[in-house]
Formats: sequence, C-alpha cells, structure tokens
Amino acid sequence: AGHKQNILYPTYKVIGIGQHGSAWTTDFGFVDDSGAAPATAKPTSTATRVPTATPSPTPPAGAGINLKLSAGMNLVTYAGETQPVTAALRSLQGYVEAVYRWDAVDGIWEKYAPNGPGYVNSFAILQAGGVYYIQVSANVAWAY
Repeated sequence: AGHKQNILYPTYKVIGIGQHGSAWTTDFGFVDDSGAAPATAKPTSTATRVPTATPSPTPPAGAGINLKLSAGMNLVTYAGETQPVTAALRSLQGYVEAVYRWDAVDGIWEKYAPNGPGYVNSFAILQAGGVYYIQVSANVAWAY
C-alpha cells in the first residue's frame, strides 16, 4: 500500500521507464522539462480511497543530500540547486567517469566527462530536478 501511494503521489510531473535486458526501472520526477503541454486530469465517477499508511514523499530541499552510488551507472534525480557540474559533483572527485542526460527537445543524449577533451562535453550545468545517469568507478557517497 505504501509503495502504491508513493507511485501515485500527485506532485510527480513525469515518469521515466527503462529496460535493459530483463531488468526494468522507473524514475519519478518533480520537474517536467519536456516542453509538452501539461495533461489535464479527467474526473472519475468512482470514489477513490487515499491510503494513509506511508507518508508521501516530498522533494528534497537540496541541502544535506547524501546519496549512495554503486560502481557503474546510477540513475538519479538531482535535488540540489542548479549549478556547474564540477561544483555539484565536488564530493565525487576522481570517481566520476561520465554523466549523461537525455535532451528531449533535440532527441539526443548529452555527456559530461571530467577527464575527456572539451569537445566531448555537451553540457556543463546540473539543473535542479534534472534526471541524470552518473557513471562512477567505485561505490561512493555523493554529498551535496
């Protein structure tokens, strides 16, 4: 019941669903940067029971975040303030191999690689509420 309540939390604006082989993942977000017109909800004629067992999630304030990342790719929603990638990833120095994000407007993947040549990096800012794949070389904690 609590898991369902989190999935149906009304403040979420977007959901990402992905598959790799037989594994599936979902990512819920508070910011819709797709440029699409917002969907309007259609009223239903049936009563809906609202579960109360688990408190609804709230977006983190952006301070005091400590997120464990596993070696390899990690799908994250960045809850900090909009800032340069180097500042946002300061606590991960030496472990970040690459950061990827999907540009839905242009339909392309963008990349930031701290040790790559400048022409490899197609973005330099992490945006509050943005969804990113962060590739790290070891199990680390990302503090921001």
